[in-house]
Amino acid sequence: MSTETNFAPLAVLGYCLTGTDFFHPLWRALRLPLKTVAQAPEAKLLDVLVSILTGCRALSQVNPRVRPDVALARAWRRPAFAEQSTLARTL
Repeated sequence: MSTETNFAPLAVLGYCLTGTDFFHPLWRALRLPLKTVAQAPEAKLLDVLVSILTGCRALSQVNPRVRPDVALARAWRRPAFAEQSTLARTL
Protein backbone atom coordinates (compact mmCIF):
# COMPACT_ATOMS: atom_id res chain seq x y z
CA MET A 1 0.00 0.00 0.00
CA SER A 2 1.22 3.44 -0.84
CA THR A 3 1.73 5.67 2.18
CA GLU A 4 2.29 8.86 0.22
CA THR A 5 -0.37 11.34 -0.76
CA ASN A 6 -0.39 14.73 -2.41
CA PHE A 7 -3.28 15.76 -0.18
CA ALA A 8 -1.98 15.29 3.38
CA PRO A 9 -4.13 18.02 5.00
CA LEU A 10 -7.20 16.58 3.30
CA ALA A 11 -6.25 13.11 4.53
CA VAL A 12 -6.09 14.39 8.12
CA LEU A 13 -9.47 16.11 7.68
CA GLY A 14 -11.00 12.91 6.31
CA TYR A 15 -9.57 10.83 9.13
CA CYS A 16 -11.05 13.18 11.74
CA LEU A 17 -14.44 13.60 10.06
CA THR A 18 -15.02 9.93 9.43
CA GLY A 19 -13.70 8.94 12.85
CA THR A 20 -16.26 11.14 14.59
CA ASP A 21 -19.18 10.12 12.32
CA PHE A 22 -19.50 13.74 11.23
CA PHE A 23 -21.58 12.79 8.18
CA HIS A 24 -23.91 10.38 10.00
CA PRO A 25 -26.78 12.88 10.47
CA LEU A 26 -26.65 13.69 6.76
CA TRP A 27 -26.63 10.05 5.67
CA ARG A 28 -29.47 9.23 8.07
CA ALA A 29 -31.68 11.99 6.62
CA LEU A 30 -30.76 11.21 3.01
CA ARG A 31 -32.95 8.78 1.09
CA LEU A 32 -31.30 7.44 -2.05
CA PRO A 33 -33.26 4.74 -3.87
CA LEU A 34 -30.14 3.27 -5.44
CA LYS A 35 -28.92 -0.28 -5.23
CA THR A 36 -25.62 -1.09 -3.63
CA VAL A 37 -23.35 -3.33 -5.67
CA ALA A 38 -19.78 -2.54 -4.69
CA GLN A 39 -20.20 0.76 -2.83
CA ALA A 40 -23.05 2.37 -0.97
CA PRO A 41 -24.53 5.57 -2.43
CA GLU A 42 -23.30 7.47 0.63
CA ALA A 43 -19.74 6.34 -0.03
CA LYS A 44 -19.97 7.51 -3.63
CA LEU A 45 -21.24 10.92 -2.54
CA LEU A 46 -18.34 11.12 -0.11
CA ASP A 47 -16.01 10.37 -3.03
CA VAL A 48 -17.56 13.27 -4.97
CA LEU A 49 -16.96 15.55 -1.98
CA VAL A 50 -13.32 14.46 -1.75
CA SER A 51 -12.85 15.02 -5.48
CA ILE A 52 -14.19 18.57 -5.13
CA LEU A 53 -11.87 19.21 -2.19
CA THR A 54 -8.88 17.97 -4.20
CA GLY A 55 -9.63 20.48 -6.94
CA CYS A 56 -11.32 18.32 -9.54
CA ARG A 57 -13.38 20.57 -11.79
CA ALA A 58 -15.20 17.63 -13.39
CA LEU A 59 -15.81 14.00 -12.60
CA SER A 60 -13.58 13.09 -15.53
CA GLN A 61 -10.62 14.16 -13.39
CA VAL A 62 -11.38 11.63 -10.64
CA ASN A 63 -9.66 8.64 -12.26
CA PRO A 64 -6.27 10.29 -12.90
CA ARG A 65 -6.20 12.52 -9.82
CA VAL A 66 -8.05 10.94 -6.88
CA ARG A 67 -8.60 7.27 -7.62
CA PRO A 68 -4.91 6.23 -7.58
CA ASP A 69 -4.36 7.89 -4.18
CA VAL A 70 -4.77 4.87 -1.89
CA ALA A 71 -3.44 6.66 1.19
CA LEU A 72 -6.07 9.37 0.84
CA ALA A 73 -8.79 6.75 0.42
CA ARG A 74 -7.65 4.93 3.56
CA ALA A 75 -7.69 8.21 5.50
CA TRP A 76 -11.34 8.64 4.50
CA ARG A 77 -11.93 5.02 5.62
CA ARG A 78 -12.47 3.76 2.11
CA PRO A 79 -10.61 0.85 0.53
CA ALA A 80 -10.47 2.82 -2.74
CA PHE A 81 -12.34 5.65 -4.38
CA ALA A 82 -15.07 4.84 -6.88
CA GLU A 83 -14.47 5.19 -10.59
CA GLN A 84 -15.67 8.34 -12.33
CA SER A 85 -18.41 6.58 -14.33
CA THR A 86 -19.84 5.12 -11.12
CA LEU A 87 -19.90 8.56 -9.52
CA ALA A 88 -21.57 10.06 -12.61
CA ARG A 89 -24.32 7.44 -12.53
CA THR A 90 -24.94 8.15 -8.86
CA LEU A 91 -25.33 11.87 -9.49
